[in-house]
Amino acid sequence: MKRKISKLGQLKNIKKTDLKLRRLKRKLKAGRLKEVLLKIKEIVRARKNRENIEFRKLTCSGT
Repeated sequence: MKRKISKLGQLKNIKKTDLKLRRLKRKLKAGRLKEVLLKIKEIVRARKNRENIEFRKLTCSGT
C-alpha cells in the first residue's frame, strides 16, 4: 500500500501542462489504478531517456 500512496502523491504533484498525466489522473479517479501505475512507469521511463539523451548531446558537443 505504501508504494501505491507514494505513486498517488506523485500524481498530485504533476504539472498541469502534462496532458498525458492529467488524463491518467482522471482514470485514477474512475478507480483503474493498475492501468494508471503502468502508464506512469512508461512515462517516467521515457522522460528519463529523453533527459539522458539531451545530457549526452551536451557533453559530447563540449569536446
